[in-house]
Amino acid sequence: RSGNSKTYRYDRMDEVKKECSLVLSSASNLRPADDMVFSLREELSFVNGDWWQESNGAPIMPFDDRDLAINGSLSLGSPSKLVSFWVTDVNKVRRSKKWIGVSGALLMGITSDGLFMEPPYEGSHHFDMWPGHSQLSISFQGVYTESEKNGAERVMCLLGHTVLPSRQPESAEPWPWVEESGYANQPPLVQDDQILLVLRYPRTFTLVNRRIRGSMKSLNLKSNPKFFNEISMSSW
Repeated sequence: RSGNSKTYRYDRMDEVKKECSLVLSSASNLRPADDMVFSLREELSFVNGDWWQESNGAPIMPFDDRDLAINGSLSLGSPSKLVSFWVTDVNKVRRSKKWIGVSGALLMGITSDGLFMEPPYEGSHHFDMWPGHSQLSISFQGVYTESEKNGAERVMCLLGHTVLPSRQPESAEPWPWVEESGYANQPPLVQDDQILLVLRYPRTFTLVNRRIRGSMKSLNLKSNPKFFNEISMSSW
C-alpha cells in the first residue's frame, strides 16, 4: 500500500485508436474492469527480455565498447541487448467493451555490465550512456485488449514518448559524437513521440506456450533523422 499520487494522462487516445486499428479490429469483449485493474500490472510486466534490430539501416542507439577492449577482445564478454517493460497504470474510466486504457514504461539497452531490473521513474523518458552501457527509457499510453487469434492472446498497443540519441542519417558513422569526450554527461538528444509498441502475451501460459512477443517501430518517415528500423522483442 505504498500509494500512487501520480496522475496519468491519456491525451493521445484518438491517435492510439488510429495507429492500433488492426489490434482493435480483432479484439473480443473484456471481463469487468474491476477484475483486471490490480492483476494486469503484475501479469503483463516482464524484465530482461531480448531485443534485436536489423544491422543495416537506422539503429536506435549507439554503444561504446572502446574501454572494454583488451588486446582486441572484449574484457567483459559480448554485450547483451535487454528490454524490460512495466505496466504503470490501468484506467477503469478510459475503457470500452473491448479495450481498457493502460500506461507503461519500457527500459531497453545494450550492456556488458548489468541487468534492467528496476523501472525508470514513472513518466520519465531519457537516454543514458557510458562505456559498456547504453539505455533508453520510453513512457507509453495506449490500450489493453484480448483476442481469440493465435490461440487466444492478450495484446497491448501503445504510443510512446522519449528522447532519442541524435543520429546522422545516411552516414557511415551515425553517432560521430560518441568519439568525442564528455558525451556521457550530455549526449545530443531529440524529442520523439512517434513510437508504436505492440506486445502479445498468451492468454494462458503453458510449458510450450509462454513466450511474450513484441515489436516497436517508428511512425516517422524514413527520411526523418528520428526514424529507426523496426525492433523485435521476446521474453520467456
